[in-house]
Amino acid sequence: MLESEDEAVRLAARERPGQAGLWLQAVPPAAPRPQGLGLCLYPGASLLLGDLRAGWPLPLASESCGVVVLQHVADLGLDPAMVLQECARVLVPGGRLWLLALNPVSPYRLRWQGQGARAWEPVTWRRRLRA
Repeated sequence: MLESEDEAVRLAARERPGQAGLWLQAVPPAAPRPQGLGLCLYPGASLLLGDLRAGWPLPLASESCGVVVLQHVADLGLDPAMVLQECARVLVPGGRLWLLALNPVSPYRLRWQGQGARAWEPVTWRRRLRA
């Protein structure tokens, strides 16, 4: 599934050339990071791991990223409202958040159901993003 999203991540990375980017993933990256996504983090047992070890809130300045890619991080049991709030804080005005999440009505759900991942209806995500 993550492999099928590689093109979307590459598009996000090219969207804001010259501005810092943040890539929050559910698991350690298997492929090299696309040019344009400067910082890559993924959840560990109690901290975010990757290019640095950090907790929440993220140790980034407010309005410091032109693009944030949130790839299935909220599907793993983290508080989606808190994650989205942090993403909004670090985005520059006019920046873009790319949200890649599990679709609970997709036939592909049979592959990940029962594996610990959690999915929400698109309406739920829209409400969270508006908030």
